[in-house]
Parts: sequence; structure tokens; C-alpha cells
Amino acid sequence: MRTGHETLASIEQALSDITHQESELRRGLERVNQERASLAAERLASLKDLANVRVHDAIADGVIDEADKLSHQVRNLLSARMKSISALQERDAAAELERKNLTQKLEDLNRTITVLEEKLDHFATAAQAALGEDAGFAKQKAQYEELSGMLEKAEARAKQVAHEEREKSAPYRSDSLFMYLWKRGFGTSTYQATGLIRFLDEWVAGLIRYTDARANYAMLTEIPTRLKAHAIRLQDRVSEAQGALDAIEAGKIHELAGMDLTNELKTARDLQTASTERLDAVAAELTETSSQLQQYANGEDRPFKDAVDRYAEFLKDESLRKLMSDAFGTVASNDDGIVARVRDLGREVEKLQKEGKTRRLKLDELYEKKKELIQLSSKFRRSWYDDVGSEFSDNPNLQELLRLLLQGAISSAEYWARTQGQQQWRPRPADPWRRQSGIPPIGQWPQSTGGGWTSRTSRRGGRDFDTGGGF
Repeated sequence: MRTGHETLASIEQALSDITHQESELRRGLERVNQERASLAAERLASLKDLANVRVHDAIADGVIDEADKLSHQVRNLLSARMKSISALQERDAAAELERKNLTQKLEDLNRTITVLEEKLDHFATAAQAALGEDAGFAKQKAQYEELSGMLEKAEARAKQVAHEEREKSAPYRSDSLFMYLWKRGFGTSTYQATGLIRFLDEWVAGLIRYTDARANYAMLTEIPTRLKAHAIRLQDRVSEAQGALDAIEAGKIHELAGMDLTNELKTARDLQTASTERLDAVAAELTETSSQLQQYANGEDRPFKDAVDRYAEFLKDESLRKLMSDAFGTVASNDDGIVARVRDLGREVEKLQKEGKTRRLKLDELYEKKKELIQLSSKFRRSWYDDVGSEFSDNPNLQELLRLLLQGAISSAEYWARTQGQQQWRPRPADPWRRQSGIPPIGQWPQSTGGGWTSRTSRRGGRDFDTGGGF
């Protein structure tokens, strides 16, 4: 068996690893973005140098003015962008720190609650020993055991009869004429057909001796329904009897444990619930800041796109193209060198763009995994699966399931479904008091099914151009 605390710790460790990878990758991508911006500024400076060399050309004056204007615009856009990124990074860091503090607080609370729960179980054992001599409790227990035995037999009989009904009624269900009349309610007050349809139905009924067959089929299908209803009524009586037993045991446990212990446990549980709810709010903030920082790192934010678009429009300008074409066509070598430099810088920008593409895809993948793990961690805590009484069969191995999730071999929904299927609540002496107290986690302990008790889980929710390259 694997404890809920160990299972949650594995999720949290995977989340911590992915958060670190995501941060490193974002920083790397932002360095690429800044280098692209730096290369773009260098290309603008080179284009201005070219215009200055060819200042005798009337076109050059326009290029210089446009380059100066663009440099100013882009510089302002990128400056405002960095301020936005810094503010987001501060929000993200604050949320990460708060989440870390809250998870540590919940760890400490879990340890405190574990000690209190163990004390409560100690008093519960003593209470059960004392009630062993209580005649009233013995009578109530005998009544519960009698009803449980009756329920077990009733459920077994209902299951057997349902199986027999499926076998014996198969010939009726395979008879299309019989089932046609049965579904139309022929021979009952619900039958509504008149005229020719009624005449034909009566004729068919006579051919297949429907009246006798309907009576037999009705009896076959009615008996399982009645037996199931009987078992449900018994189940309610068993639940009432169990509730009465719980009330007697809970009272004795409370008497021996005293108000101090139970109030201390209630206070710790309330604080645990409040901390878990706050952790959900922080998780939502982390998901939001991560999403926005991802857009900036991928260069998908509006300021960066605006800078790229304005730069691309400048490079497509006919005056600039003519200036570079004229410079390349002259015999002088000084302007040719500048043109070559502009083209080289363009190729460097293109190289950076390709380099960033793989990193962006990886960042997108990490973001989705981080979001999934945050959601799983929240679900785990809201379901109280990290509680001292929660454990997992670990078959299949939960660590292996987590590895498959991180590799993308299974979805988070599949991981959660399998986790739920493996979770169970460990029976403890003070469970009667827990069921009666109203202190969370409640509702996940046994509900009668006749053959024992089963668990129920409740809530603890650039653009290229012909002069070479882009931005």
C-alpha cells in the first residue's frame, strides 16, 4: 500500500521539476528575443550608415529619417514590454513563494492532525472496550448485524434472480413481434391504437399467443424489480442501524477524549480547509502568470509583434530597396561592405528564429504539463486523498502512471481516474466519531451495501523580405 501523502509528494516533486525547467526555458527564449531585438537595432544602424555614405542620393535622407523614427518607436515598445515582463515575473515569483509556503503549512498541519487522529483512535479503542459491557449497545449491535445479514441475503437473491431473468427472458426479447406489441403496451391501458392498426395488432397477438406470453414476461421482469426495491429498503434500515451504533460510539469517544482534543482537531481541520482553498486561488494565479509569461517568451505578445511588423514594413519600403540596390551596383567598396553586413545580420536573425522554434514547442509542452500537475494536486487535496486515513493500492504502480503522464502516454484525466480507482480509506477505531462529527473529511467513509462498507469520496474544483532576414 502507498500512503496519500507519498502519492501527493510525487506529484509535487514532478511539479517542482517542471516549474524549474519552464523558468530556465523562458529565460533562454527571452534572451533569444532580446538578441533578435539587438540585431535588429544593429541592422538599423548599418542602414543609417549606408544612407550617410550615399547622402548625395535624395532617397538617403528619407531612409535616415525613417530609420531614426523606427528606432525610437521600437525602443519605446520594447522598453514598455520589459516593464510588463518584470511585473509579471514579480507576480509569478510571489505566487510561487506563496504556494511553497502554503504547501509547507499544509505539511505541518497534516503532521499535527496525524497526532490528534492517533490520540482519538486511542480513546476510541478504550470506548469500544467499555461499550463491550453495555447491554444497550449490544442490543443495537445485534439488530444491526441481523439487518446486515438480511440485506446480504436479499442482495444475493436479487442478483441471482436478475441473472435468471436475463436468461429466461432472452427468447421473448429476441421475438420481434412480441417486443413490438410489448413496447406499444398492447393488452394494457397504455395501448392507444385504433382502426386498422388495432385490428392488425390483435391479429398478430393471436398468432403468437401474446396474452399468455405477456403475463409470463411481465412476471419475469417484475420479480427482480421487487427484489431490488426490497434490498434498497433493507439498505436504508441498515444505514439507520449503523447510524445509531455510530451515535453511541461517538458519544463514548467524545466523553473519553474530552472537548479539548475534539476542538483542537476541529480547529486544525478548519485551518486545513481554508489553506487548501487559498492554495486553489494561488494555483489559478500561477496558471495565469505562466500563460502570459509563455506568450512573452514565445514572442507572441502585442508589443513584440508590433515591433516586428514595423521593422518588416520598413525593410520592405521601396526607397530602402532602391538605396541598397544602388549601393550594391556602384564600384565603391565601402557601401558594398555595409550592404553585406546588413544581409549577414539578417541571416543571424533567421538563425535565431529557427533556434527559438524548438524551444517554443518545448515551452508549450512544459506549460501544459505544469497546468495539469497543478490541477491534479488541487484535486488530490480537495478530495482529502493526502489525509492520514487515505491510502492507495499502488497496482498499477502510481510512480509509473505519473511517468507515463509526464511523457504524454496517458492523459491527466486517465491518471486521475486510475488514482481514484486505487484510493481507499483505512478503517480506524474512531471512524464512528468521524462519521458523526461533521468535521472534514466526511462522506468518504462507509455507506452500507449489505456486504460491508464501501468508500465514497467527497470534497474536502518575423517576417522575411528580399533584403535578407527579419526581426
